Amino acid sequence: MLNRVLLAVAITVSSGIVGENALAQTKDDKGIQCRRGNEIISDDECVRMLTKKMRAARRMAAAGAPKISRAHPADKSPMKGNAAKDEDENHKWKVGFVLRRTMDDVGAFDAPKDPSDAAGADFSWTRDGVSGNKALAAKGIAAVPFSWKGKTLVGQPYLKSVTVAPYIEFDRLRNSVDTDKNTDNLTFGGLGQAGYANFMRATHYFSATGEVVSSFTDGKPKNWAISAFYQPFGNPERNGSNTFFAYLGTPLPITKDIYYSISPKLVSEYRSALNDSTDAIFGSRKDALRSGPTVTFGLGADNILEKVPTVIQSVYFQATWGWLWDWLSQRDYQLLDTSLTFNIDPESHLGLTLSYTYGEDAKTGNKTNTTKVGLSAKF
Repeated sequence: MLNRVLLAVAITVSSGIVGENALAQTKDDKGIQCRRGNEIISDDECVRMLTKKMRAARRMAAAGAPKISRAHPADKSPMKGNAAKDEDENHKWKVGFVLRRTMDDVGAFDAPKDPSDAAGADFSWTRDGVSGNKALAAKGIAAVPFSWKGKTLVGQPYLKSVTVAPYIEFDRLRNSVDTDKNTDNLTFGGLGQAGYANFMRATHYFSATGEVVSSFTDGKPKNWAISAFYQPFGNPERNGSNTFFAYLGTPLPITKDIYYSISPKLVSEYRSALNDSTDAIFGSRKDALRSGPTVTFGLGADNILEKVPTVIQSVYFQATWGWLWDWLSQRDYQLLDTSLTFNIDPESHLGLTLSYTYGEDAKTGNKTNTTKVGLSAKF
C-alpha cells in the first residue's frame, strides 16, 4: 500500500522532470506500471528512484541550491510530454560520458548506475613522516558511450540497446621510496555492448572489449587483450512470478530504508605480452587465456520515511571479488576490491572514498595490497 501511495506521488514530483531517468506511469491490462524513460521498471525500483530525487531535492533546498536537477532540465516545450519524448528517443543514437572507479561501477553503459550507487574515480596524495615516502595515486575509468535504443515492447523480449564506447582506464600508484609497490597501468580500449530485455524478468547484456595496456612511465605498451563478458540486470515483479535472474544486479530491500544488490558477471579474455613485458601474468609464457566469475555486492540506504540520518544516506559500500583461471599456464588469479564512499554533494558526483584492494592485478597479475583514502568523482 505504501508503495502505491508513493507511486502516485511520483507522478506529481516527476511531471517536471524529463530525460532518460524521468518517471511516469502507464496503465494497461496488468494495471498501473511505472516507467523510467521508455523502460518499464518494478514498483521497488520506482520508489527507490523517487526517494533519491526527493532526498536530493531536500538537501539542495537546505543548501539553497536550485530545485531543478542539472541532470534533468525542465522541458521548454509545453506541447510535448514525456511519453512523446520517449518515443522520439527510440532508434536514435545518444552520446554520454561516464567517469567511475572501475568498469564494475558503470554497470550497463546505455544506462549507467546512479552515481549514489557507485564508486567514483579516486585521487589521493599521502606523505609518510617516518620513512619520507610520498605517494600519489589515481584510479578510474572514463568512457564516452554511443547508445542506440530500441522500441520498448511490453510482455515480450526485445533488443533494448546497442552501445559502442571508447574508454581510458588509469591505475597509478607512484611511491617516492617504496617503489616496489608502484602500480603503473594506462589502458586504451573500446567496448561493444548489446542489451536484450524482458527475458526471464531481466535485461541481459553481452559485451566485448579490445584494449592495450601501457605504462605512465615510458608510454610503452605492455600487453593487449580481447575479452567478452555477460551480465544480467533483473527487474522483479512484486505480485507475480520471478526467475532467479530477476534478483540479480538490481537493488533489493533489507528494510524499508536499507537495500543491497548482488551483480554477477562471467568473463573470458585472451591477453598477450608486448615489448617483452615482465608483468607477473607472463611469468611462464607470453600469453594468457582466462575465464571466470566476478561478483559485486553493494549496500546503501534510502530515506523513504525520513528515518535514516542524512549522513547514513550519503554512504555507499561496494565489494567486488573476481576469480579467473588461466587455461594456458594452469593457475588462478583472484582480486578483492572494496570501497566505502561518502557522497558530499546532493547529486553524489563528488565523494570521499576509502578503498582496499588485495590480490593480483587483473591486467598484469602483479601482487597488490593497497589501502587508500581520497577524493572521488563520478559522472
